[in-house]
Amino acid sequence: MRFDLFKNERERAEDLGYIKVLKTDTVAGRPGVMIWKPKATKPYANYYFRNEEERDEYVARELEGYKRREEDKKREKEEYAKAVAEMERPEVGELYYTSWGYDQTNYEYIVVLEVSASGKTVKAKRTGAKDMGHEGQCDLQKPINRPFGEEFTLQVRPGKYLVGSYPFCYDGTGSRRKGHFSQVTEGAVYHETDAYSGH
Repeated sequence: MRFDLFKNERERAEDLGYIKVLKTDTVAGRPGVMIWKPKATKPYANYYFRNEEERDEYVARELEGYKRREEDKKREKEEYAKAVAEMERPEVGELYYTSWGYDQTNYEYIVVLEVSASGKTVKAKRTGAKDMGHEGQCDLQKPINRPFGEEFTLQVRPGKYLVGSYPFCYDGTGSRRKGHFSQVTEGAVYHETDAYSGH
């Protein structure tokens, strides 16, 4: 077990809810302060000041800053929970896509097969795309409802996005890739970098 260097000081520190504060003095009599985050064992601040007024102003700023950040996090969490509760649910048969690639664009398409009772997850499969020709250095693709491969589960996010891992290469290795899927717009055609132009 690692030696807890600041255990005694931390136990004497005043718990202000958002931070723990221990006011100290040096041999020279300069006022100092040690400050911990609530669950930390090591102080993130261990400073000395010219006078108590400067020290107290610093502590007040730190306390206010942490209080504001915690309140912001709480508000964001509540807003996200509200967005989840009110989010639009996917429907069976809807098509989604994700894109990836460095110096090129590749697309993967999926189709929703089942939506959970809560609407927070879906079961899906990879699906194909119709060849719509060629343009410049791109193959033109139109996603179609023609599922293949294994079934997998994705999570639903506000804005009607789907996230999670999906089967990537069907080469017997069981490889998977994390994806962020957006809904396919009806009639949309996607431009994927062709095999001769990609890396």
